Amino acid sequence: MAVGAIANRDSGEDKAIIVRVFGSDKIYWYVIEEKSAIDDDENTMMIGCESDTDRVRRLDFLCSDFDEEALSINLAVKNSTLYLIDGRVTGGSNGEHIAYRHLDLDSGEEGEWRPAGGNLVNYQYGGASVGPDGYIYTVGNNIYRFSTSTHDKFHEELIPPQIMAQPRLLGLSRNKLFIYILGGTVDGANLMFCFDLKSGSWDVLDLGDNFRGDWSAGVVLFEDRYLFSFGSQNPTREEDAEVPGIYVFDIENRRWLSEPVEASPMMD
Repeated sequence: MAVGAIANRDSGEDKAIIVRVFGSDKIYWYVIEEKSAIDDDENTMMIGCESDTDRVRRLDFLCSDFDEEALSINLAVKNSTLYLIDGRVTGGSNGEHIAYRHLDLDSGEEGEWRPAGGNLVNYQYGGASVGPDGYIYTVGNNIYRFSTSTHDKFHEELIPPQIMAQPRLLGLSRNKLFIYILGGTVDGANLMFCFDLKSGSWDVLDLGDNFRGDWSAGVVLFEDRYLFSFGSQNPTREEDAEVPGIYVFDIENRRWLSEPVEASPMMD
């Protein structure tokens, strides 16, 4: 099995986590949440994994006929609605890529995925996240932001200052969208771009030659100051750099901190 995508869902004081897992013959959906978040119902199945405060449930009603072809890893949750961005799902009279499909997590009945947002030109694969402005930002062969809050749902392409080969989402803060290009520089280091959500301007961040390897879409914490992301190697070392871990990007000073995050004694 492999985890296809993860998305956060607002749920009271905490955020539940929606997980999609690819099995050998089926796609499974789970939610990791506070025990008090949602009452049990006939559409969910409890899993033997819980703590004093949290639990794991399997969401059977999220399975659908198109799952086997919807290979997108771009998941986002907004206002109790789950969004699956593009993927290899085609629709419409001309068979274009559907911008996204959405499903109401609180429908109380077997869910139905509905297409919306128009049609995309290219396949999306590099991650998705909901911004503080209410838009869903998604990365792939093109970079888009989606409006889902009005009846006139639309998607808008964000055009970078140069051609991006396989861009991937690194993080989304209150003000900025961070994207990186794997091996995007002449010497093979990763190249990071930053999009300002308010001004609509792009910036290229020069992070030196040691920012390499694969990185997950991270989370921004501490008053929009630090971006936490899991990377395959230390982004500041030239030698002995292959140390996977959670590393911290200082947004204000535009630099990676030199050491990965260490687990607290309570996690040992």
